[in-house]
Amino acid sequence: MSQRDFTPKYVIKMYTRNGVSTSAWRGRASGILLDTYVSQYVKSLAPGGCNERIAATFGYASELPYKAEICYNSMYGDSVVTWQAKA
Repeated sequence: MSQRDFTPKYVIKMYTRNGVSTSAWRGRASGILLDTYVSQYVKSLAPGGCNERIAATFGYASELPYKAEICYNSMYGDSVVTWQAKA
């Protein structure tokens, strides 16, 4: 089976003030992996990061996620793991 024929079991949804973005999640769904993923994404928005242009276009604070979740990859897939920003 090629990578093009593979349907991932999970998707990740990241919620920001600008809306929600959904991407494929490959691998186990765990709180530690989700926390690591979100932390790396936030670092990538900082000056010099690979997503710096996103933060510059939309504003750094508006692109910071306040919630992220790994869900089953179906129409209304249930959440498996959820991450919430600390207040």
